[in-house]
Amino acid sequence: MKSFLSCLKNISCFLLIWSSLIGSGFAQDGMAWRELPIAQSIVIANDAQKDAETTLQMKPGQYISLELPFSAGTGYQWMVSVQPPSLNVVHEATSSSVSEPQIVGGAMRQRYIIQVCEDMSGEETMLFSLRRPWEQSQEGVRNFRLKVIVER
Repeated sequence: MKSFLSCLKNISCFLLIWSSLIGSGFAQDGMAWRELPIAQSIVIANDAQKDAETTLQMKPGQYISLELPFSAGTGYQWMVSVQPPSLNVVHEATSSSVSEPQIVGGAMRQRYIIQVCEDMSGEETMLFSLRRPWEQSQEGVRNFRLKVIVER
């Protein structure tokens, strides 16, 4: 029994260290996503309309931070439905509001860090859909379009 508990303690320690390393979120060249120079930040309000769209003027290589709201415990989550090859998601995380207690159905935020590729020019659109992953429909109950325009 003592060796079993010792083994269990070692496995728990390993998993804790592993998850902290994996969850730390490194972007390209070993730079943590928290250190990335964000050129544009978008935070969508909880009461936003069903379908929303934002257009950004960006330069190649720049980063965008996007935060989308949803309710915990509903099964719905934000997913990238359309991702052009010139816009890369380099980090994705879910967090709760600091001001609100963590309760079932409480306010949550899905955060994406997106990089505009160096070779992008013209216009590209990413589509984010709020939907349940097990449902077949790609159409979400809410949708957000991020249109990026790069002029060289």
